[in-house]
Amino acid sequence: MSFIIILVAIVIERFWTGRQRLCEMDLFGRYYLAVRQQFGESETYDGAVGVFCLLLPLMIFIGLLQQILSFDSVYLVSLFFGVVILLLCMGNNNLDHQLQRYLLASEKKDENELFEVSAEILKDAVPVDEAEREYKLIRTVLAHANDGLMAMLFWFFILGPMGAVLYRCTYVVKQYCEREKDTSDFSQSIQVLYGVLSWLPARITAYFYGFSGDYSASIRNRNQERRVDPGEWMNNNERIMVGSGLGALHLDEAGSSFPHDAVDKTRKLINRATIIFLSGIAILTFFGF
Repeated sequence: MSFIIILVAIVIERFWTGRQRLCEMDLFGRYYLAVRQQFGESETYDGAVGVFCLLLPLMIFIGLLQQILSFDSVYLVSLFFGVVILLLCMGNNNLDHQLQRYLLASEKKDENELFEVSAEILKDAVPVDEAEREYKLIRTVLAHANDGLMAMLFWFFILGPMGAVLYRCTYVVKQYCEREKDTSDFSQSIQVLYGVLSWLPARITAYFYGFSGDYSASIRNRNQERRVDPGEWMNNNERIMVGSGLGALHLDEAGSSFPHDAVDKTRKLINRATIIFLSGIAILTFFGF
C-alpha cells in the first residue's frame, strides 16, 4: 500500500494548489517551538537528550496511529492517513512548480519574478549575475530534491508515516537552528541525526542523477566531491548529490559559457530521477518488500 499512498500524494502535490494552505500550517515548526518553550534554557534539554525528548512523543503518537490503522478493515482510513502525512512532510515548496515559474519568467524576461522565485528557492542572497544566479540555483535544487521529496519517500517506504515524520521533523528543526545560527549541543545533535537519516537517501539520489544523465561524468564528479576529513561526513551528503547532478548535466563551473537552458535541463533531470526512484519502489512493492 505504501506505493499507492506515495503515488496519490505526489499527484496531489503536483496538481492541487490548495495543498499550500495545508503546508503553511508548519505543524512541525510549531511543535518544535512549543517543546523548546516548554524546556526553556534547561541544560538537560541541550544535546542528544533534548533531541530524544523532542522526537520521542511525536514518534509514539504517529506509531500508535500507524499500528491502529494497520488492519484491513480500516484500509481507506489508513490510506487517507498516509496521504495526509506525506503531504505535510513534503513541505510548502513545490520545487517543480517553482522551477516552471522561473523558466516562464526567464522566457518573458521578467527580472522581478526571476529574483522573487530565486529568493524563494535559495532562501539566501540572490546573485545579480545571471550565470552565477542559475549556477547557485541549480546546486540548491539538486540538494533540495532529496530533502524535499526523495529522502522523505525513502523513510516512508521503510518505516511508514513514522519514518516520514521523523525525517521531516529532523529537517525542519535543523533549518530552524541554522536560521537562528544556533551552535548549542542540541543543534549539533540534530545536525548529526539529519546527517545519519540523509546518508543513504543522498547516495541513492546521486546514483539516480547519474542514471538520468551522463552516468560516467556523474560518477567522476561525485568521487571528486567526497571528503574524508574528520567531521566532514555530514557535509558529504549534499556535496555528493550536487556533484553527481552537475556531472550528469555536464555543468562544472559558472561563467560566460554557462548554457542558457541549464535550469530546464536540471528540472528534467530531477523529474527523471524521481520517476526512476518511484519505479524502484514499485518493483520492491511488487516483490513483496
